[in-house]
Amino acid sequence: MIIRALEDRDFEALARFISEIYSEYPDATWFDSAPSRDTLSDLFLSKLSSMRNHELIDTVAIENDSVEGECEIVRFPNGTGYVGIIIAKGRRRKGLGSTLLKVSEMLASETGTDTLYAEVSEGNAPARSFFLRSGFEEVGAAQRVLPKPSRQNILLFRKKLQKETWRA
Repeated sequence: MIIRALEDRDFEALARFISEIYSEYPDATWFDSAPSRDTLSDLFLSKLSSMRNHELIDTVAIENDSVEGECEIVRFPNGTGYVGIIIAKGRRRKGLGSTLLKVSEMLASETGTDTLYAEVSEGNAPARSFFLRSGFEEVGAAQRVLPKPSRQNILLFRKKLQKETWRA
């Protein structure tokens, strides 16, 4: 497996992942409805711009010349970050997401992020389990209002990062 930064050539894979997630867990996304290709293109260009401005760490996992997962960490000046991860449907629960998250956590820690947060739709049991197994703790719940109301509570998870963890 190769893990590298998100690049222009990754658009099609990312569009596919987001569409898969929306169809399975619409409350797990920020979209009001299934995102159009133009909406996904705008999102992708925004990600690349945020990466250039060091506001976003965005990594992809490659296996057999195919993008199989993506992890983004939106970085904030106060040392916190917001993590989102998507894995291709046929590759879930096989360790790919855990590896991708660990590398992304290392990059975030090395660039000054000390705490990560993740939001998970209450009905998305696989994602809840993933974050708990990955060392996050559930710290709260809320009803999402913006940018769209949610039919389910949104659970908030937190993880403190330690640089020492990444030294071999």
